[in-house]
Amino acid sequence: SSADISKVIDLARNVKGVTSVKNDMRLK
Repeated sequence: SSADISKVIDLARNVKGVTSVKNDMRLK
């Protein structure tokens, strides 16, 4: 369903955001 797809997209965005935050912490 479209709701499931939106959930998957949100999860993917959250994962990308978390990885970028981890990279920022490493650089600092």
